[in-house]
Amino acid sequence: MRQEQLLNYIVQLEEKLSMMDKDLNEVKHAVVDLIEENITLQKQLEHYQNVHGEPHDTSYKDNTLQNLYDEGFHVCSTLFASPRNGEACIFCGEFIN
Repeated sequence: MRQEQLLNYIVQLEEKLSMMDKDLNEVKHAVVDLIEENITLQKQLEHYQNVHGEPHDTSYKDNTLQNLYDEGFHVCSTLFASPRNGEACIFCGEFIN
């Protein structure tokens, strides 16, 4: 009977991990959507400021993404927020520039 209980426990853990993975992916996609929306709004603001002759500062976006990348996380849409483990990412580099 003990082996059966252990097997049931493993199955329950697998189900919980699967649900957590699904939740994490949903949050990840929501964050990507928010970043894309933020970039769009920054571009709209920059355009508005150009039309009305007001100064604009795009360094905030560049600094935020660069800071995330420097802290060891991907900022590309493919692997966003996953750890880079010290490796450079060509997609992140393109996204930041």
